[in-house]
Amino acid sequence: MRKILLVILISTSLNVFASDWQYAGGSVVNNVNEILFFDANKISKSNNTVKFWTKSFQQSKLNKLLEKPQSAATIDLLAKKVTSGYIPKYLSTSASKSVFDNKEKANQTLAQLVLYEHIVNSEFIQHKTTIYWELNCKNNTVSSLEITSFDAKGNIEKSLSNKTNANYISPDSNAESWSEMFCN
Repeated sequence: MRKILLVILISTSLNVFASDWQYAGGSVVNNVNEILFFDANKISKSNNTVKFWTKSFQQSKLNKLLEKPQSAATIDLLAKKVTSGYIPKYLSTSASKSVFDNKEKANQTLAQLVLYEHIVNSEFIQHKTTIYWELNCKNNTVSSLEITSFDAKGNIEKSLSNKTNANYISPDSNAESWSEMFCN
C-alpha cells in the first residue's frame, strides 16, 4: 500500500513541475525550418522585464510525427481542448491575424499547432536548441541570457551563458510576437 501511495505522490508531484510547451513561432537556421515553443509554466515577470525559455525543433521531424496515426484518446483530448476555447497564445498576435482571414486555413492551423504542442509535451523528440530570453517591455528590446544547442542524440554541442547585448525588437519578428504575448 505504501509503495502505491509513493508512486501516486511522485507522479502527481512531477506533473506539478512539468513544462507546458506552447507554440512560439518559427525560424530558419542554416536553411532548416524550425518550430519554436515557449514554456508557459516558467515565465517570470519583474517590473518591465519578462524572462522565458524556448525550445526549437526541426519542422521536418515534427511533421513526420504528425503523419503518424493518432489514437482515438489523443484525438478526443485535442478536440476537447480546442472546443473548450483553447487557442495558442501566439495566434492572438498581429503576426498571426492573416491566419483568420480564411476559416478553413484557421482551423487547419489551429489543429496543426495543438497537435505540435501535444507532441512536444508528450513524446520524446530531440530539440535543437534551448534559449533563455529576456524581454524589456519598456525599452522594446530582447536579449538572450543562455543558449544551448544539441546534436541529434541530445548531447550538448555548444552552450553560452552570457547575456547578449539588448537588441531592439524588429517588426514582424518572433520577438515582436513575444512582446505582444508577454508584455501586454
